[in-house]
Amino acid sequence: MDSQAFKAANILAGNPPETEGLEIVVLPGAGCKFTFHVPCVVAITGKSVTVKVNREEVPMWARLIIPAKGSLEISGGGGNPGFRVYLAVRGGFPEVPKYLGSKSTSMGLGGYQGRALKPGDQLTLGDCQPSSEESQSTIPLQLPDHLIPSYQKDWIINVLAGPHDNEEFLTPEGNAAFYSTQWSISSSSNRMGIRLQSKKSIQWARADGGEGGSHPSNILDNGYALGTVNINGDTPVILTQEGPDMGGYLCACTVASGDLWKVGQLSPGNAVTFNPVSWVEAQACIETAKLWLADIESVVSGSTTVVPRATLGITSTHWHHPSCILFKHEPRPESSRPVATFRQAGDSAILVEYGQMKLDFNLRARVHALETEAHKRKVQGIWSFAPCIRSTMCHFDPAIISQDEVLKLLVEIEISLPDTMTDVEFPGRKITFPIALDDQWSHEALQRYMSTTRSKAVYLPSNIDYLARNNDLEGGATEALQKLVGSSWLVFGVGFYLACPFLVPIDPRCRLVGQKMNPSRTYTPSGAVGIAGPVAAIYPVVSPGGYQLFGRTLPAWQTWGKGEDFSPDRPWLLRPFDQVGC
Repeated sequence: MDSQAFKAANILAGNPPETEGLEIVVLPGAGCKFTFHVPCVVAITGKSVTVKVNREEVPMWARLIIPAKGSLEISGGGGNPGFRVYLAVRGGFPEVPKYLGSKSTSMGLGGYQGRALKPGDQLTLGDCQPSSEESQSTIPLQLPDHLIPSYQKDWIINVLAGPHDNEEFLTPEGNAAFYSTQWSISSSSNRMGIRLQSKKSIQWARADGGEGGSHPSNILDNGYALGTVNINGDTPVILTQEGPDMGGYLCACTVASGDLWKVGQLSPGNAVTFNPVSWVEAQACIETAKLWLADIESVVSGSTTVVPRATLGITSTHWHHPSCILFKHEPRPESSRPVATFRQAGDSAILVEYGQMKLDFNLRARVHALETEAHKRKVQGIWSFAPCIRSTMCHFDPAIISQDEVLKLLVEIEISLPDTMTDVEFPGRKITFPIALDDQWSHEALQRYMSTTRSKAVYLPSNIDYLARNNDLEGGATEALQKLVGSSWLVFGVGFYLACPFLVPIDPRCRLVGQKMNPSRTYTPSGAVGIAGPVAAIYPVVSPGGYQLFGRTLPAWQTWGKGEDFSPDRPWLLRPFDQVGC
């Protein structure tokens, strides 16, 4: 979450910056203790806490030597600003296996047994021992004060406008209020997202989300960038490391990559204000973060002439709020070609949208044509696309290719495409899934929602009854369920959490529309099937979610990637343009 403190700890411990380490939240009265069976070099960074080796207090932001059978205790820090502490051990943890390319803990999936550490766990160490010179030293290598970050309780975080903070979604007054508001950090925050609170209401420019849903925060699902400020109903949420990469809520702005570390140190009750900056200024944030780490490496290498070049802390640049729309390609009036809108999504992504906020198979075909041509060009620095209903999120590495270069390429490709997609063909499969309609697990999820989150809403106590009313079906819940399974569904996108498929009915007579839950659920059973706007989703694992639940089927996710149509590096079944029937 705080990549800067994490990398600094590794550098101090003598590791490459990306070596696996421990991220720790130290609560008042609940510290942690480690026993080392061999001599070991460690470093502890992040929030200011009390650190003891063999019961003797030692400094943070320093290279520490733990003797064989020595103890390391981390505790206290209750009133200090910041939230997370990082422990790096020389050599890392070589026997913790990688899952999908990472050793990071994902509950039930990756990391150490797919869970948080608990008393009695044993972690195998690598080449962790100190050199003879380090063992003989009586003074630990410690960072100078000017290189130790300043954590605060009132934060200013640099963000880039967009993708959705313009007058189409927020009023001009609402936009200004969003950026001038001092948001409070909710205790409901975690590694998925940081929830924000304020007494002020979001000032929406529209009454509803159209086909995206009945709440003005609703949109037809699109890709999300890391660090984007996702407005979930009326609740802004900064999407973080374990957050979704796709969904159906608009995103007002996106945290500059060089400031993402601050999000990892936001503590419940802290305040945060967003400061809009340009793409060029965002690159300066990245450069500051790089220079800071380079200065730490200089200290560790023994340089005695380190001149302060970069300081991490609360910084504020001048207010710079450019449009979130980078370019809009509007066709000639007589053309059947849709409008193409290129939206800024942070400093390392561009969201390409087609047409209006409507479900249209031709728009999805155009998204696919754009991506196909982009892949053919094999542009260095563009590493991923996240396609969905009427858009695709193009992710790129700003260290390799600039925003202007990516924008120019995408616009060039769009202009080269034909006006219509009538003759375009895509490969796809037909797959039949069983489904239990109006199932007990969905009922239990709704009961949990009503008891913990919201007791009354138009979609409660029954999502299915709500869908019948919302779509004016005389046959009530029975007719709603008949329509929901009366057509094959086409996969338009795969994302959100763990390759969750987004599907739409092929037969337009079977398309129902419903709003997303506000706020969203914190619990959804695996295999649950829900609908929001005209789009359905099959939840792959237990996760949050905001879709209206109407049944349960087999999840299209196989954790270890075993079986036909699965693989260890692609443990999900469905892909765009598959047809799913019941």
